[in-house]
Amino acid sequence: AVRIGQLAHVLEMMNEVKKITRRSHVVDLGSGDGEALAYISKRYGCNVTGIEYEEALVGMALETFAKNNLKKYRFVHGDFATLDSDWLVRIGATHVYAFDGVYGAEHWDELFHRVIAGGPKGLTGASCSRWSRYWPEGLEKQKGRGVAVGLTGSTSTFTFRVWKKRV
Repeated sequence: AVRIGQLAHVLEMMNEVKKITRRSHVVDLGSGDGEALAYISKRYGCNVTGIEYEEALVGMALETFAKNNLKKYRFVHGDFATLDSDWLVRIGATHVYAFDGVYGAEHWDELFHRVIAGGPKGLTGASCSRWSRYWPEGLEKQKGRGVAVGLTGSTSTFTFRVWKKRV
């Protein structure tokens, strides 16, 4: 599970690239029990979408949002890697993030390609990895695809990279 302190750090970094406002739509790839998105929903009042492979965790996320009387959310049971390439455009995503503990370090190139290729112009994202040796090359490959690789940071557990799609 993602600790809220780690998430807050990622959100601060994304806000330096593109502000999260009430009109934003934040997507969590591998949203787990929904606690992280509940935090975002409460803090910013924006739309949130969680994509989660484990059906039981989707149920827990729905309970979390109902219990906290949060309204602007959607949870999708499935693997984000199998969604069609323009789904981020269709839902109006402005920000997207993922922690690789759910999906696995060996799939980061695939994650970046799908999210960036199908995402709308201006999409801002954060990639958070415990296996920092894997993700930099995936991001470096995206520079030629109209992506500005921006801020980096770290905590004792994760390394973060924030990026923004330019075209």
